[in-house]
Amino acid sequence: MLFNLKYLGMTLVEQPKGEDLSAAAVKRIVATAKASGKKLQKITLKVSPRGIILSDSITNEPIENISIYRISYCTADKVHDKVFAYIAQSQLNENLECHAFLCTKRKMIAVLGQGAGGGHPLKKPAKRKASLDHADSSLGPGFMPVDSILVLRAFRSHP
Repeated sequence: MLFNLKYLGMTLVEQPKGEDLSAAAVKRIVATAKASGKKLQKITLKVSPRGIILSDSITNEPIENISIYRISYCTADKVHDKVFAYIAQSQLNENLECHAFLCTKRKMIAVLGQGAGGGHPLKKPAKRKASLDHADSSLGPGFMPVDSILVLRAFRSHP
């Protein structure tokens, strides 16, 4: 599944997941993007069972290929309703980074905000099929494990 988005930016975070943590990171990223006054880079985000592939929308030049195993959290920001963000471990130095993107349509990210917690920690693809309707209480209230197949299904249901 391909999505045309605008890249807001990245900031380092201390923890691999958390609604408050990601909200604070998105707030910093949005403030920095607004303060810079620069045009946002148009990117294409491809979601696959292996992870996320980012490329420049104009040149089609690859930017980054993030393995599903490096992504620890995805969220649709509650304050900025058209912002999608994920937390992943950097391939270069193992730092935790929060990357944020501006979506053209709220529906594109609505599925990521489903569930009481608003965010979803990703985990390795499971052999069993999980349901988007069932939260995993071992991760805390409102959190749901999401494997790459569920992410793909979710994106397909919200073109």
